[in-house]
Amino acid sequence: MKPNTLTLVNVTADNFASFKELVKQQAEHHLCQYRGRDTAFLSEITDPESPARVMMAWCTEKDMAMGYVLYNVMYGLKGKDIYIEDILVRQDVRSQGVGEFFFQSLKRKARAMQADAVSWVVARNNERAIQFYTTKQNAKPLNAVGYDCTGILSSDFNTVSAGIFVSPICTCDIEKLVQRTDAGNGTLTTEKIRNIQEAAAAPYTVTFIAQDTHGTPLALMIANSNYSSFRTVYGYKVEMMELSDNPAQAIEGLGALLKTLTLIAKEKDHEGHINIFINPLSRAQVALIDRCGETPLRMSDHPNSYLDLYAIDRTIIHGSNPDLNKLDNVYQIDSYAKPGKFIIR
Repeated sequence: MKPNTLTLVNVTADNFASFKELVKQQAEHHLCQYRGRDTAFLSEITDPESPARVMMAWCTEKDMAMGYVLYNVMYGLKGKDIYIEDILVRQDVRSQGVGEFFFQSLKRKARAMQADAVSWVVARNNERAIQFYTTKQNAKPLNAVGYDCTGILSSDFNTVSAGIFVSPICTCDIEKLVQRTDAGNGTLTTEKIRNIQEAAAAPYTVTFIAQDTHGTPLALMIANSNYSSFRTVYGYKVEMMELSDNPAQAIEGLGALLKTLTLIAKEKDHEGHINIFINPLSRAQVALIDRCGETPLRMSDHPNSYLDLYAIDRTIIHGSNPDLNKLDNVYQIDSYAKPGKFIIR
C-alpha cells in the first residue's frame, strides 16, 4: 500500500480555497461566521511583516489540506514562546496523527528560535484534547487566568489618578528595575528583567511602564499583537505586573496601563480581541479586573467550557528528542499503519 504523505506548506493564492474551508470549519466550531475578505485575509497571513504565521498540513495523495495552525511569537515575563491562536484538523481525519505532526513541527520551530515554550488555551470540557496534550505532548496547565476584554474597554476606561505617568519601557527604566532587584524586591528576578528587555525590543510587542511623579515604578505591561484566523482581526494578548508594594498605587498603575492599551489598540486597529492574562494570586490584578466598567468574560463565559492556558516548557522543547532535529517538513506513514492513518516516524 502506497503511504499517505503529510507535507508542511505555506498558504498561497493557489491553495487558499482549501485553507479557507478549514477556517470556516473553525468559525463554525466557535459558533460564529467567517467574515474575512479573501484578498485582505490572504495578504495578512502571507505578509512577512505580519506577526501571524500559518502552517498547513497538505496530503499529497489526496491533494488537499488536512489542517492548519495559526500562531504568533509572544514575549512575556517568562520569556519568548510560540502561542497557538488557532489549530484545526479536518473532522474526517482526526485521531490519525495530524495533530502530532503539528506539535512536532511547532516544538521544532520553538527549538530553532530558542523559545521557552509553546502555549495555547483549551476548553476545560474538551477532555479528549486535554488527554492528548498532557499524555502525548507533556503539556502542563499554567497558573494564569485569562479574560476576554474585547468590547468593554474604551478610551474612558476607569479614572486614572493624577500623578501617574505611562511611557514605553526604555533603557533607563530597565536600569530602575535592576536596582529594585539588587535591593531584594521579591517580585522581580534577573531573568524576568532580561525577558522584559527582550519584549521591549520585539517588533510586534508594546511594553509600557507606569510611574509616579518621583519616577518610582508602579506597574508594567507587555502586550503582544496576535491575529485570529476565523475572526480575521488583530488584537492583543496582555500580561501585566505590579511593581509597587502599596496595593492602591499598584492598582492605579495597572489601570493607567490598561487605559493606555485601549488607545493604542484603537490607533493600530487591534481592537478585534483583547485577552488579558492575570496572576490569580495577585490581589492588585484581581482588583483591576473587578474595576472594569463591565464584567469581563473568563475567555469563555460558560463554566463547562472555561478555557485553561497550557504550555510545553523548555525541558521538552530543548531536551534530547532527536525527532525535533529533522530538517525536512515531510512525514510518511509506516508500512504497518492502518489505511489512511498518518504516523510520524
